[in-house]
Formats: sequence, C-alpha cells, structure tokens
Amino acid sequence: MSDLADEDKGQLLDYMNILIQQQPLREYFALFLSDGFYFYVMAFDRKVNQYKEFTTTFKIGLRLFWVLLNDGSPFTKMSGPKSVNFSTPTSRICLKMYLGTGLSSTVYMIDKDGVPSAIKIFKQGFNPDNEVNILRYLNEKMIQNIPTYIAHDKKSMIITPVGEKISYQFRQHHALQLLNLLRCIHNEEVFHRDVRPSNILLDTSDNVILADWGSAIRKPSNELVPYEGTISFASPDILNNNLESHHSKASDDLHSFVRTLFILHNPRDLPILPDEDLSTKAQSVIGYWNDKLDGELWTEMVNGASNQDYDVLKKCCYVFNR
Repeated sequence: MSDLADEDKGQLLDYMNILIQQQPLREYFALFLSDGFYFYVMAFDRKVNQYKEFTTTFKIGLRLFWVLLNDGSPFTKMSGPKSVNFSTPTSRICLKMYLGTGLSSTVYMIDKDGVPSAIKIFKQGFNPDNEVNILRYLNEKMIQNIPTYIAHDKKSMIITPVGEKISYQFRQHHALQLLNLLRCIHNEEVFHRDVRPSNILLDTSDNVILADWGSAIRKPSNELVPYEGTISFASPDILNNNLESHHSKASDDLHSFVRTLFILHNPRDLPILPDEDLSTKAQSVIGYWNDKLDGELWTEMVNGASNQDYDVLKKCCYVFNR
C-alpha cells in the first residue's frame, strides 16, 4: 500500500473532487484506504486549494482515523456561512446537495423555509441581473413551465422548483408544453436563445420546466446582439452567419426546439466541434443537421420553424408516445 498505483490514486482523486463539489461548505476533506497493513491518506484543503497524501502503518492510521472522528476535527464538521443574505428579508438556507455546473454558474439544491429550491452561484464575470429580470417579468405575466424567481443578490439567485433532468421519460405532452411555452414567451417578445435537452427539466407534477434564462433577451432593438447559446442547437440563420452578432427572433428558438426534439427522440452523439474558428465550427454543425433532418417529417419541421408556424410544429411533438 505504500506504493499506491497511479490508477488507484486517480480514482481516489476523482471521488475526492465529487465530494468537494457536493459539500461546498466544508473546508477540509480526507480519504482513507487500507489493505490491512498500511493506511493511505489523501487530504484536501479548500482554503489553499491543495492536495496532500500520506502513507503510514495500519496501527497509526487507525489511530488517526479515530482522532478525526472523535476530537472535533475540521475534517468532520462543516465550516463557513450557514445562511445567505439577499435583497429580500434574510433567510436561513439549508444546503442539501450539489446539482451541477454550467458555463455561468454552479447549482445546488437547498431548503428555504421548508420549500425545496435551487440556488445558482454565479461564477466570476457573470451576474444574475438579466435572468432575474426576465424571470420576474414572465412570472408577473403568469407564464407557466418556467422557474419561479424567489430572491437574489449580486452573485446568487434562488428559484423553484428543483427539476429532474429529462431523458427517456420525455413524452408527447412534454413536447407540447414546451412548444406552447415558446409561443407564449414569443408573444411577449422574449427569446430564450438556449433551448436544448439539458435545459429541460420535469417538476414533481410531471410538467416541463425550461431552465437557464441567462441568455434570454426581451424586446430586442433593431441592433445586432452577440450570439449566446449552444452551438450544436443554433438555428440555420445563426450558423450561416458564422455565429456572429445577429437579430434575435422567434425562429431561432423554434429551430433549437426542433433539434432538441430530434435528439430526444433519436438519442445520439452531437457533432464534434473542430478546434478551429467559429466559421469552421458553424459549417460542421450545418453539415450535421443537414444530414440528420433530411426526412419528410423533419424537413417539414425545419420549414415550420423558419415560418414560425407553431401549429405545424405540433406534428413533431406527436412522434413521442403519450
């Protein structure tokens, strides 16, 4: 055990990284591994972002393990703030679990006043203002199938419900809910700009929730706006413009909707984007979708998206079982 194989160390390191993500309030972590003769210990200090490893005898390792569990060690207790202050009245928040990390934020499940909710902790360089404003506006308009805004500060936002990511359980009524949602927000001149499978959640009542409104835009002016979204689901107009600044419109969301439904109905790998300029990436995605959406139904759906014909687009919802 004194010469722990690199492969075994790598597996421990992977597990340690999972623990670090799932326990954001803990500062110190320790993993023990023994073969009955030696103890291998891997430790991590979040404050200095540093790993350390030790090897000792079984007897000393067991004693160390006992001390950590029974002597008030920082390895066995949480540290850091237990509440978060928002612009609304202060609330105590119970952190439940890590949910995931995206481009702009890390998301955790929390319990706020007895209600399961999600808190988005935004990374440096990002702030919640745009997403907050969009959600508050749509919540006031009583738009369904979107997160409900609860509170925010300069670096965080709390929303509800906590949804389950969709996969095999996606059905016809989910697709119709999503299409109706897009019709509703487009009537309000709001464009999501990042419709894709990983942004579609299901609540506990089996209703669709479209998440991640950070790229959304409301009542865009005639000025060009920088492209934001996921390249693999971008619309033909955006791709043909080489992912440069463009005029946001409803058809962009609808093309992403068609491509999302195609992937959910025909699970497969998305295009591998070349490590080159945006123009080359765009051409790669264009080629991928030209090949995949060549059947009669999907060709009709592409045309329906371009024409912003929501009634025609209902047809692609019917490919899912009830």
